[in-house]
Amino acid sequence: MNPSDSQIAFRLRKLRTIFTRFDMDKDGYMSKEDFELMAKKLNELSNATGEQAESRRKAFMHCADIFGFTPGVKTLREEAVKNMNEVMLKLSLEEQRAMSDNILNPIFDAMDLDQNGNISLDEYKTYTQVLALDLSDEDKVKSFNLIDANQDGQISREEFLKAAFEYLCKFEENEFSKVFYGPLVP
Repeated sequence: MNPSDSQIAFRLRKLRTIFTRFDMDKDGYMSKEDFELMAKKLNELSNATGEQAESRRKAFMHCADIFGFTPGVKTLREEAVKNMNEVMLKLSLEEQRAMSDNILNPIFDAMDLDQNGNISLDEYKTYTQVLALDLSDEDKVKSFNLIDANQDGQISREEFLKAAFEYLCKFEENEFSKVFYGPLVP
């Protein structure tokens, strides 16, 4: 599939939104240290200690590695957005799915605070406290309910990975694409 300019522009907005959320120190740059801060904040909010805290830290470091961030190196956020889009445009849909799953499986595990194999609304709200302080409770519930496809009150790994892939890799503009990481940035 060769996406149109408007489809690419829309995906760039979604990627910009992701990296804006991931820019934990809000300096306009992406770095491995931003991912360290995400892990630290999630561990603090969930009162994680020991093995669980280290497991979450490793999950976020894995994500940073996949995105290509290295310690001590800062990349302008907009450059990171463009680089990610260029990488994705070169991959087949199946390769994009594999990349998405590789990035997000460990993040699912980090979000699953009680490690029961599902993400509850409370766990989801804790995770969004890390990435989206400005997201209202109403928007958090709306996003949670859109991800929870079978409406059982829990987000399964399958539901999360499917939703994240749709957000990250698809070009269609829909209600879900506007709330997964909060409102899209320009």
